[in-house]
Amino acid sequence: MDISIPTFIKDLFKNEINNIKIKLIKKIAEDYDLDEDELLDKYVCDVEMISKSLENIQIIKKHSYASKVDINYRCNARVWNNGLGSRCKRSVNEDGLCTLHKNYKDTNGKLKYGLITEPKSKEIFKFKNPKSEKLY
Repeated sequence: MDISIPTFIKDLFKNEINNIKIKLIKKIAEDYDLDEDELLDKYVCDVEMISKSLENIQIIKKHSYASKVDINYRCNARVWNNGLGSRCKRSVNEDGLCTLHKNYKDTNGKLKYGLITEPKSKEIFKFKNPKSEKLY
């Protein structure tokens, strides 16, 4: 998926890179007792060549819906999943939970649908046959 970078973003990059270069040159001139103006004239140039290479940058989605997380490293929270009550697909951070479910548990005292290691709540998952339930 190719997404072109807007011109104002390219200009922001150019300005920021030029500002960093100027600060660096001034710092070098100060540290080594060199003529600052001479260094600036010699080494400051426009960043046009960099901006041309920015035109070909591709923005790629970082990961596809976390389904590739190894089963051993997945969150232990149960999610709704259209009433089936499956396992959260996010990766584990603390206490066997992803950040989203950890924050939910800290805020509300318990998880909405419980843990995948516990039996499903009959009040929440009314229409599922408990005999066919699979604990992970």
